[in-house]
Amino acid sequence: KVNSMGELTYTLALAIGLFQLIAAVFPGTSRSGATIVGALILGVSRVVAAEFTFYLAIPVMFGASLLKILKFGFAFTGTELAAHFDIYLSYNQREPREYLKKAYLTYMSREAFVKNKELDNRFYFLLEEELLNNQGYAEVCTLAYLKYLSNKQTVSSKQKKACTGYLKEFFAKKCYYEFMQEFGKIIPEALILEDQMFVEYYAPSTSEVILHYIIEKRDEAKFRYTTCRMYPTYGGVFSKTFTMYEGEKITYFITERKEDGSEIQTTPVTKEKEACILDSGTRYGRINEMRELLSAGKEAALQKEMQQYRFLEMAAEELFTIQ
Repeated sequence: KVNSMGELTYTLALAIGLFQLIAAVFPGTSRSGATIVGALILGVSRVVAAEFTFYLAIPVMFGASLLKILKFGFAFTGTELAAHFDIYLSYNQREPREYLKKAYLTYMSREAFVKNKELDNRFYFLLEEELLNNQGYAEVCTLAYLKYLSNKQTVSSKQKKACTGYLKEFFAKKCYYEFMQEFGKIIPEALILEDQMFVEYYAPSTSEVILHYIIEKRDEAKFRYTTCRMYPTYGGVFSKTFTMYEGEKITYFITERKEDGSEIQTTPVTKEKEACILDSGTRYGRINEMRELLSAGKEAALQKEMQQYRFLEMAAEELFTIQ
């Protein structure tokens, strides 16, 4: 009787492997079960039979994964990403190598930020721990983390402090994304995006992306059709910003020319600039309020608001001169 892996001969291993054919002939039969039964019939102990069956599955699983990658590329579904994360969690408990941890978190962050894949909340807890306690992570990890928190109703003081620091870094580089506007409710620094309207599109960075749009403004009776090329701000995220006031609209569609010469076109979309945050006290907020007063014909209130605005401008020029 074979009681250890070292006692298995090549002939015996081949004979055990042939029992997998039972699963091919009779659909529904467990491949592992057929292998274990075959090993027991050939005189292998239960422990060795189970262990050998595990090793026997490795080339089969590797081959199936390779075929999937060759056919579909590295495009994993949400279910597969969740399964990968469970495997990674198990690995992470065993003191993983630092470069493997960073590589995995960077890959998953890109799936979330660039490809809009939904990830397990546990991934973001792990990502947060790494970002707050370690350095050297790719920019996409920070972007994925910020985008995740922008959808939350409440954030902790620790998260707010971290987000404030990250946003300042991106704003210093003039790197803006639509989700960053959501932080204006809790982080004053994000109010600089209050007057911006974003058009974002996701495509391979090698594609040529053209934006076709019309902007409807209150004081303009005619609308001008305009086209412009969009450029990727990160990876496959193409972005274009417009300065717009409350109630103004932009109607647009996008054409994408791929590397192979094919072209796709999106359906037209209309977006209206929403009201600014009440009592924000920003320059945009005050100008927007004056526009509203002008449209409503409230001249007295408009004059008062204009006087306050002029006073603040004069005070700023007096107190903060630029050398």
